[in-house]
Amino acid sequence: MSSLESELTADLEWREAELAAMKALLVRTPQLSPSRKAMLRSCTALLYAHYEGFCKFCWDAYLDAVEKDSSIFTEQLVEDLAILSVKKLLKSARGNLSDRGLWNLAHTDLPARLNIRPKFEVRPETESNLWPNLLRDNLGLIGLSSCQLEEFSTQLGSLVGKRNGIAHGERLTIKGIDEFGQFEKAALMVMHDVALTMIDSIKNRSYAIS
Repeated sequence: MSSLESELTADLEWREAELAAMKALLVRTPQLSPSRKAMLRSCTALLYAHYEGFCKFCWDAYLDAVEKDSSIFTEQLVEDLAILSVKKLLKSARGNLSDRGLWNLAHTDLPARLNIRPKFEVRPETESNLWPNLLRDNLGLIGLSSCQLEEFSTQLGSLVGKRNGIAHGERLTIKGIDEFGQFEKAALMVMHDVALTMIDSIKNRSYAIS
């Protein structure tokens, strides 16, 4: 088992254990009671928190793992990762678009960064609202994708919307365990797929140009 696989597995396990404990409390709460409604809202909010938190943990751990590969230079990364690794430099360069500034970027600054080991100073953000399209974009920034995200994007979008309503104090309800179960399945399937995609990429070194 790789270091990344160990990290992601351990993080996912404690999150799933906490979600299972909350769901067990939900099941034991009397139906049609105010407590049941509150538990459904609480479980939904917690599910979103673990979905967002785990995805961010995954891509940060993945980028850490790429940085630890002592045999690779920035220019050897797949294009998306290479661009991300020099994003801070490119952002800074936009402040000096003079002929001299562009010349230095092309002939000095950028070549120097491409010939050293990658450092990801800028990383994807969740923006506290990890909608399916944002997760898709963030995975694209690191050269990856998720087939489960495409399959469960509708349910995942509903989860984010419900969580936002709860966070903003709206008087919305989750219809029942069946509706929550749809959110739970979508979030867990995507979380597992994101983790496996990154583990496979590190194992096969697909982050590097072959």
